[in-house]
Amino acid sequence: PSGRFVMFSSFSGLFVWNVAQKRIDWSWKTDDEICAFAPSHDWSMCAVSFRNGAIKLLSMQTSQVVATLRGHQRAVGSLAWHGNSYLASASTDDLWVGIWDIKSSRLIWQLPSLEPGLINLGAYVAEFDPHKPRIWSFRHTLREFDIPPLADVDWSIVRAQEDAVDFSQSLRDSDL
Repeated sequence: PSGRFVMFSSFSGLFVWNVAQKRIDWSWKTDDEICAFAPSHDWSMCAVSFRNGAIKLLSMQTSQVVATLRGHQRAVGSLAWHGNSYLASASTDDLWVGIWDIKSSRLIWQLPSLEPGLINLGAYVAEFDPHKPRIWSFRHTLREFDIPPLADVDWSIVRAQEDAVDFSQSLRDSDL
């Protein structure tokens, strides 16, 4: 958010580029093909999706997988955070959007077959409304969905300071 870092991926790795220092400050490698990624708002975690439908949650401080979310059967092409507590995922092949509770690593809401009967062209994209429990999805047309009340779900977002993460402690020469 501060413009100091840029996150990008290859098929088998994630990288954080330090714009001012012109160097990679953080990296993570995998043997699986990455489809999508999304760092949390405070950059403490990163969600990474794969062709098999799995979503891994990485600690940005330790570069370790802290949880694996399973529910999609095929590639997840879109991930979006709501604060640091909830994650939206969308799959073109599964034809559904889900919301995951990060603390329990479980799927808490699912909207199946957003546009049934359409030829499978393009990808679903999901994004949270930061002000209320609503999600937008786009495939062929932009759609808006109010999320029904969910027990024990607090939709308020606590924002961290922009420069809260120091990637220099995570970087190891062997990761480059």
